[in-house]
Amino acid sequence: MGEMGMSVSERALRSSARRFFNNRIVIAFLLVAALFVVGQLIVPGFSRFSHIMSVLQASFFLGLVSLGQTIVVLSGKEGLDMSVGANVTLGVVLGAAIINGVDARLLPAIFASLGAGFIMGLVNGVGVSFLNIAPLIMTLAWGIFHILIILIQAFIFMVLTIVYLAMAHEHH
Repeated sequence: MGEMGMSVSERALRSSARRFFNNRIVIAFLLVAALFVVGQLIVPGFSRFSHIMSVLQASFFLGLVSLGQTIVVLSGKEGLDMSVGANVTLGVVLGAAIINGVDARLLPAIFASLGAGFIMGLVNGVGVSFLNIAPLIMTLAWGIFHILIILIQAFIFMVLTIVYLAMAHEHH
């Protein structure tokens, strides 16, 4: 039966339902609910409070970085910082390497990570401001350089681990 055969209240209800389901916020909440249902079906315990809190804690840092990137984009300049992910990764890898399971090294790890981020940001800023390199190009190139630094660190760590294990095996 088409719109003509409906009463006024039925048309109003259908119109309200259409407006409700066309609301982007409602759609987002429904999609999140559907994801939780599917996640729970695939992985039992997915919807547990402890798991949700763990995901929210991990997501906080991504949200913080996203907020910083949003401020850069909204500032009206032509810039888009493509090195953000590499900067964060470099800070995490550097901090983890310094801490290495010793809580007393937390403060030096924080300062080293912040220092590395400052140096990387300074190089980006000099390239963009004084050398007139487009921000997208400068930060993308610098981000690739960060990835190379991380790969070199991982290689060195792997070699040192192999050497350490070989030496420990010789002594036994």
